[in-house]
Amino acid sequence: ITFGLNVNILHKFKTIVLYNDQYTSLYTGKKHKGEVNLYGAIVLSWKYFEEGAKNHNDGQNLALHELAHAFFINNFSSKTFERNAIPRKYFDELHFLSQRIIPQIKSGKVSSLRAYSATNFQEFFACVMETFFEKPFELKKEFPDVYKCMCNMLRQDPSLLYNQKLKK
Repeated sequence: ITFGLNVNILHKFKTIVLYNDQYTSLYTGKKHKGEVNLYGAIVLSWKYFEEGAKNHNDGQNLALHELAHAFFINNFSSKTFERNAIPRKYFDELHFLSQRIIPQIKSGKVSSLRAYSATNFQEFFACVMETFFEKPFELKKEFPDVYKCMCNMLRQDPSLLYNQKLKK
């Protein structure tokens, strides 16, 4: 997700923990497939990591989802806004857009984003990240303003990559 950005963009996260399958989170006590914690760890189930990687266009990818959470925490937590490598305007724009889109998701009127994206803004952000990379044309068609914001934020456009792959 950081292909177009400074390599230090996820500097708060130093540890990746892999479990074979779902695991019981030390923080919530619940079963998880993945999580990101404020202590600098990204935790993933290898089974679900592989499952997400198998289907490149379903809009669900555990690695992208959890890296999006890490990206969000690292760049858009209130403590980092002052020294943020990503301009705050992208966060503000996406947050503004989410206020209109989340009710549409809850009412079942959205086809490109899964229902879980309506949970809260952080989940919206993570699900948009998954869709941005796995279903760029669908996101671009249904929510061009969200797609453009993500392109600007991440300094890349996955639809161009897909177009290049289609030409080969």
